[in-house]
Amino acid sequence: MVVKGGSVACHHDGAGFRCGHVYSRQGFHVRDISYVRPYLMKKALLLPFVVSPLLAALLFGSAGRIDLPWAWGAWGILFVNHLIGLVLFWRLRPDLVEERMLPGEGIQAWDRTLLRLYVASVLIYMVFTGLDIGRIQWLGGIPVEIRPAGCIFLLASLSLVYWAMLTNHFFSTVVRLQEDRGQYVVTTGPYRFVRHPGYLSVIGTWIGFSVMVGSWIALLSTAIPSAVMIVRTIREDRFLQEQLTGYKEYCRKVRWRLMPYVW
Repeated sequence: MVVKGGSVACHHDGAGFRCGHVYSRQGFHVRDISYVRPYLMKKALLLPFVVSPLLAALLFGSAGRIDLPWAWGAWGILFVNHLIGLVLFWRLRPDLVEERMLPGEGIQAWDRTLLRLYVASVLIYMVFTGLDIGRIQWLGGIPVEIRPAGCIFLLASLSLVYWAMLTNHFFSTVVRLQEDRGQYVVTTGPYRFVRHPGYLSVIGTWIGFSVMVGSWIALLSTAIPSAVMIVRTIREDRFLQEQLTGYKEYCRKVRWRLMPYVW
């Protein structure tokens, strides 16, 4: 017998009957999270071992050269960040890893579109960055003396998203009302200052990356993924005000969506 969403189900696995929690994820039902953990781990490994090399291929392929130590350093920070995040949250927040890798029902259609636009914008950004640092150098490079500041800014931005994820148990990769996980308004950690610290971190990450690799064109190109994140901030904020109990009151207490004293 299989019962939808948060109930107990029993099944026969060849050695007898086994009972466990039922999880509903993307149109199919999982009786126990232990059954899907191997799948979740494989999917989680795509980020450091498939996506990161793809970004490197775009960056250095567009550059036409690999003797770019600042670019390797910036890419290496992203790669190590993906590995640390995977290990850390798999141990500390396995339920959050499940949600991020295999979200539940109710994903907003407009968010799927924005996610596709964001992926496309990052790919375009990497190509422009590679062309600038390796082949064309349209505006000349950012002075080497300034590039360590980009490294610091990149690390600070990545630290912000860790802070947000450790604080917010509902830090999903998609916009949906997580009723199946008992979602409530999070008001601690970075959420005391801005309502969407994760999106601020994304924008800051690409700004820091651009300065670290030494490309003015890359810095200008961050406007593309940043624009997608700003639109997503607006749409998600509106969705949460309409759907999540207590969020309107939270908005009155924390005025800033993305940047304190700015917006």
